[in-house]
Amino acid sequence: MIKQMKFESQIEEKLSRLLKGRVKKNALKFVKYLNDNQMQPEQWWDSTTWRIPYGEYYLFAIGADRNLWVLTFFMGDYKGEFDGEFAKAIHSHVNVCASCHGDDTKVCPRGKDMTIFGKEFKNACIQFTIRFENPDENEFDSIKKLIGHYKNVVAYSESFHAH
Repeated sequence: MIKQMKFESQIEEKLSRLLKGRVKKNALKFVKYLNDNQMQPEQWWDSTTWRIPYGEYYLFAIGADRNLWVLTFFMGDYKGEFDGEFAKAIHSHVNVCASCHGDDTKVCPRGKDMTIFGKEFKNACIQFTIRFENPDENEFDSIKKLIGHYKNVVAYSESFHAH
């Protein structure tokens, strides 16, 4: 008789090793949600970065480090009518340009002024516009609503990471 072994996906295995406690529990719960909804994370730049496919496009990325997991949504059309609580939750996660590539504008043309769900943001990151660090269950509803919105606009996104 062959002993059946449980195999976890690469992301679950990596998150289980990097994260602890509530942070780990939330990350694994979110990955389960993605898998249950046919959005299986795909390895991207390195062994701790994944992007989430949707048809021929990518919706956002997940990165992980020691007790830190991050969701980063790519630049896109963040317009529409949403309740104030949702918009406020997203506004509090807009990622300002950190000039992570220094003066090399060939790699990244830097930040851009953007309007996101009705609010103007100066110098927002054009690659990873919205960023959630160690999101918890209280933020999952907003993240899921944002995923739903981005599915509708990803084909028209100017982000080279989405294509």
